[in-house]
Amino acid sequence: MRFPLPESLARLNGVADWLQSRWRRMTGYPASRRRRALGTPPRAPWQPRPIRTSLLYIAFASILLGGWWYYSLQANQIDAARIPGDPRAELEITKMRLDTIRNTLTVAAGLGGAAALILSFRRQQHEEYHSTQQRITELRIQAVAQLGSENATVRIGGLHNLERLGEQHDELRQIVLDEICSYLRLPYTPSKRGVREEDSAAQSLAVSELRANRAEREVRLIAQEILLRHLNAAAAPRRYWSHSRLNLRNAFLDGMDFRGCRLHSADFSSATFSGLTSFSGTRFEGSATFDRAAFEGVVNFIRADFGEGVSFATATFGVFANFEHASFNLKAYFISTAFKGAASFREARFIDGSAFLHARFEAFAEFDGADFDDHASFTGSTFGANSSFSAARFRGFADFELARFEGPAFFSNVVFGERAGFTGATFRVWSEPGELLDGWTMVPTLDDAHRWQLVPDDAVPQGPSLGPVGRGDEAEDEKASSTGGLGDRSSPT
Repeated sequence: MRFPLPESLARLNGVADWLQSRWRRMTGYPASRRRRALGTPPRAPWQPRPIRTSLLYIAFASILLGGWWYYSLQANQIDAARIPGDPRAELEITKMRLDTIRNTLTVAAGLGGAAALILSFRRQQHEEYHSTQQRITELRIQAVAQLGSENATVRIGGLHNLERLGEQHDELRQIVLDEICSYLRLPYTPSKRGVREEDSAAQSLAVSELRANRAEREVRLIAQEILLRHLNAAAAPRRYWSHSRLNLRNAFLDGMDFRGCRLHSADFSSATFSGLTSFSGTRFEGSATFDRAAFEGVVNFIRADFGEGVSFATATFGVFANFEHASFNLKAYFISTAFKGAASFREARFIDGSAFLHARFEAFAEFDGADFDDHASFTGSTFGANSSFSAARFRGFADFELARFEGPAFFSNVVFGERAGFTGATFRVWSEPGELLDGWTMVPTLDDAHRWQLVPDDAVPQGPSLGPVGRGDEAEDEKASSTGGLGDRSSPT
């Protein structure tokens, strides 16, 4: 249990902290050792300020004026002590005047020596600063040159040299991250898994090419490890590197694990994610972009927090996309996104609207318990297999216009706060009557006898060939079956 400090002690602590910060700034305390809040952008590196020539003139004039003032003050006091007609007093006054002149020159010389010492110290600071900066530049150029080597070991050494620069100079961390990301953005084609060197001839691959590809994969894995080591705020808060951007456009990422990371303005446009990819618990600060990204394996966004909007436009999820309990604080765009495997948005929260325009769910799509606080659009989306919106909450307008449900659709216990639109939405297979929406009725489409659509109960046509499906007693079902085959609850096909 923590007890509150008295007001006087709290003020003293505040004054002590201020004095400590001022002392560190005046003495050039290394910026890498300062304690900062997590995520605070690094300050500019300390550097000595140049002394203006005008300040030197002012200092020289101040020494002269100070010496003249001191001599004048002593001379006036000596003249006031003069005794007219006393030769001994005149001799003493002369000695006092000489002592005054000597003291004045001594003080002026001392002030001049102090000024020269200050200038020498500042000159030394400038020389040390420039030599340090020159050394940092040389090390960075050397590390970047190592990344271009044909030897994989040399490239690994270059990556570690860049990491060491970032650890020692926090003002260089963004530059180091940019360099590592640029290396991962280089063109790379992975070799086929399971290909052995003795089988490379049969696969039309040279042994040297296969070995070089595997060595390059190891280098890229180490580059990914360096990124994860300094972007994971949960595992290692003290080693976290604050940054303003993370550019991984067109990068090939193999088994990337961003669990617990904090990513600011992350750009994964056209990136390829191979193997198991995890963004579980990842916090995205700033916008996040995954446009045209390809997820070849399983990807987890469980409890991910998208702070300022995210876009998965035309992205492709190959196996399984898991967005359970994810939080979308601003707009979430899944425009023309392809989910070739199962997709789960169970209990995800969309705070500022979502757009699943023309998205394709080729396997099971789950939105059970999802919370849509604003407009939710599934216009033109295709659900190829089972789709479930059970217990989902739509507080804004839910738009399913022109959506196509090729498999059973479940809307049990769904809540619509404003209204829902199913204009042009069609169903090939529907669920049991208890799973249908309250207030809606399934009727056949006019252009395709094998497809069905939802219409409000008050808008159901009363003609015998357009009777409701799955509602009423058996006699009505038989009548519908005799008129248009509407009594069969299985798939028309």
